[in-house]
Amino acid sequence: MARDRGEGFLRKLPNGSWEGRVNYRDASGKRVYRQVSGKTHAIAKDKLDKLIDKIEREKELAADPDYVPQNNYLFSEWLDVWQSEILPHAVRPSTLDCYYRNIEKHIKPALGGLYLQQIRSVDIQAMINKLQKKESFMPWTLNKLKNIISSAYTAAMEQTPPLVTTNPCKGVKTPSIKQKPIRVLSEEEQLQFMEAVKGNRFETLFVFALATGMRRGEIIALTWDCIDFKKMQITVKRNVVRIMDMDTKKTSLQEGEPKSDAGARKVPILPSFAPVLKAHKQEQEAMKREAGSAWNNGNLVFCSTVGSWVEPRRIQTELDKINETYGLDKFGIHTFRHTYATRMLEKEVPPKVVSEILGHADVKTTLQIYSHVFDSTAHEQAAKLDGLFTGLTKEPEQTPAPANAHYPNFKGMNKKAQNAASRAAKGTKKKSGRAR
Repeated sequence: MARDRGEGFLRKLPNGSWEGRVNYRDASGKRVYRQVSGKTHAIAKDKLDKLIDKIEREKELAADPDYVPQNNYLFSEWLDVWQSEILPHAVRPSTLDCYYRNIEKHIKPALGGLYLQQIRSVDIQAMINKLQKKESFMPWTLNKLKNIISSAYTAAMEQTPPLVTTNPCKGVKTPSIKQKPIRVLSEEEQLQFMEAVKGNRFETLFVFALATGMRRGEIIALTWDCIDFKKMQITVKRNVVRIMDMDTKKTSLQEGEPKSDAGARKVPILPSFAPVLKAHKQEQEAMKREAGSAWNNGNLVFCSTVGSWVEPRRIQTELDKINETYGLDKFGIHTFRHTYATRMLEKEVPPKVVSEILGHADVKTTLQIYSHVFDSTAHEQAAKLDGLFTGLTKEPEQTPAPANAHYPNFKGMNKKAQNAASRAAKGTKKKSGRAR
């Protein structure tokens, strides 16, 4: 069975197998002959078709270095490959979990049915605009969706051969992100809460959060070997988060590294809090003896009644109950972190030190989040400069009074009135002189 010249042809060999041949001119004009073989006609034909496709791609690539062969990847299919094969080696499990949730809930429903090479900037912009109309979508969420799509396309461009040559996210506009006001307990609210939480199962945990500014996952993962009472410091080196399994679609608590490289840090123990922490350890030892063989010996500072990790959602549920019972304005556990940082800055602890204790990657993050502290003390801090300018300005000169300033204005008076006023003035002058 022959084919047209340039498309190759097939022939059956004496031994019963099949051979496929194709001849063509390369970029230099030289004629080239290539062949394939197979035991059956179908096998040889399949190999010949693939060879011809490869030759066509080579021709296109020679003519256009940016040429990318057509592929049949749906965007949803590429997202699955990207999440399972590439992302796990590039991001933390918590970030992977965040990507997965956003992709399944928002990106796939809007763009998943389109081909990878088909999607244009206008398609992504339409998705952003549609979601923006919903009040629940904050600017940072829309920016995150755009960044996820952009990262997926960047990975597609980096494949060999590349699946696409351009990133359609270029030119897509998202709303600007404004710093969301943070919730900080006033000193009065802080005292009210510490009074309200007395006797609660999580009393020490809540006060610990207020006294260290540590994140919830860092507190849950904390073990006693990370607490040094001699040096009065805590070593933060682990974090616990709830992660979804991509295969089972079920979530579970998993231990990992802190949120960022800066998250691995030293946090000072306040002298007034050290006795509270030591008393908590003794209470935990009693709870351990009571649990007996059921105790999960993970050496956790804060744990369940059997020594396992505390469920993060349980902490927030308990906090909500306390706030409702005592009529306090509702807040999350991260509010303790904001309150701790604010108290430090109010006491004029250098922002760089605050940044290191909180585990921020950059002091700029600290300055941006807690700008309210600096705004509230701007006049107070500027007033400290006032002494630098003492003596640099002259006091306004006093204009000397005229010699007859103590005399009344005689203008408009008749002669008799002028004489009377003059005598009265002279009398005043003499009295003033005698009094001196």
